Amino acid sequence: MKINDHVYCKSIGIYSSQLTKRKSYAIIEVDLQNVRIRNDEDKIRWYSKFYFDLNSEPEIVLINIDEEILDEESDTVEVTIEFSNGERYWVVFTTPKYLDQVLNEETYFSVFHY
Repeated sequence: MKINDHVYCKSIGIYSSQLTKRKSYAIIEVDLQNVRIRNDEDKIRWYSKFYFDLNSEPEIVLINIDEEILDEESDTVEVTIEFSNGERYWVVFTTPKYLDQVLNEETYFSVFHY
C-alpha cells in the first residue's frame, strides 16, 4: 500500500459511522501499520491496515436454499451462496433441535460433501 493507492474497506470494526465495507478510499499517507484516508465523515483519519485491502471483496449476489425444508423444527438444509466474482460456496444450516437429536445418538456431527 502506498500513497494514492485505492484500498477497499474489508471490515468496519468499531468505525460504523466512518467506514463503509467494500467502499474504495484513496490513501493520503501510509506507515508500516496504518493508512490515512478521508473517511465517510469527510475527515482525514488514520486507520489500521487491517481494515483495508487492495482488492475489493466480492458481494453476495444469490442465496439459494437447495433442498426442501421438511420439518421447520428439526432439519438440516444445504444452501448455495454465489458471489459477484462467480465463486460459489455451499453451507449446511441446521436447527438446534436437530443437532441435539444427532448428538444424543453420536458424539460428533458430520456432513457428507458431494
